[in-house]
Amino acid sequence: MHPTTEPATEDTLEFAPAHTATATTASLTTQRDHDGGWTLVEILLVILILGILALAVVFAISGMRAEASTSSCGTDHRSLAVAAESYFAETRSSSLPATGTDHDRFEQTLVAAGFLRDVSTYHDLDATGAATPEGNSPC
Repeated sequence: MHPTTEPATEDTLEFAPAHTATATTASLTTQRDHDGGWTLVEILLVILILGILALAVVFAISGMRAEASTSSCGTDHRSLAVAAESYFAETRSSSLPATGTDHDRFEQTLVAAGFLRDVSTYHDLDATGAATPEGNSPC
């Protein structure tokens, strides 16, 4: 048919084949109803997922800190025990002399003799070489 300027009537209208109309309808339903913006529900879902992930990270970090503290306490205790035994073996004595009057006076003896680098922050050592946790220690 040739284009005319007459008003459209039923006999002048052309209809597209059925498969074309279905394809057009399907493509319209797959497109978003808005132009690239986020809906409130999508934003809330993203915030919820990020919150859950952040919570998992916080719990993982707190668990690692507890394990690190426990490991540090054990390492400190073993270091004191080895230093005291080494001192006893080298000096052929069964007790540590006190160096100073602080609570870590026996550890200071081991530091002065070169068996420890520094006094313990977690344990106190007595004259027999036994280590006990300090009052504010996490051990």
